[in-house]
Amino acid sequence: GWITSVAGSGIATDNYPGVYVQTGTTAGSTARAVQGPGWPSPMLTFSKDRIFVCNARFECYTSATGTFYVSSGDIDTQRHIGFKVVDGILKGSVGDGSAETTVDLQTLGAGAFSVTRDLRAVFTAGVKCEFYVDGSLLGTITTGLPTGVDTSPTLFVVKAMNNAVAQDKLLLPIFYHVAIKF
Repeated sequence: GWITSVAGSGIATDNYPGVYVQTGTTAGSTARAVQGPGWPSPMLTFSKDRIFVCNARFECYTSATGTFYVSSGDIDTQRHIGFKVVDGILKGSVGDGSAETTVDLQTLGAGAFSVTRDLRAVFTAGVKCEFYVDGSLLGTITTGLPTGVDTSPTLFVVKAMNNAVAQDKLLLPIFYHVAIKF
């Protein structure tokens, strides 16, 4: 199942056709959905190679101002690999438990939202994390990589935030898959 949390006018649901998070139009609203075992598990280790794949659709109905996260592991500085969109910039993101490292991948202009993207993060433990968008390698991070067991414990997370703007934002992950090498 999914664990959901919202603030302000946020909506997080796991109803058919799948999970989605939406901020609503109240400024400062957030919506988050998390899937994982509910307790720390040695299976959720960043000491092993990991591939994270997600087909995701980002919707900004008025402007690009806002933040989205889609990752394996948690978000921000917590251990994770994944993607985030900040004010229209799609970024690759990793967290090592104390800091987040990002790389800019592409700018999402007005016509670039409302498009389903194939996002892939290929993590080679202790070496690098490569970020692919629609099959093209757009960035690599080699520092600040996560290690050890994910203590959050989160396999997959999506979050939408509209920060200080009163504008609706929606993140719809259509499909996701996480493979951890054992």
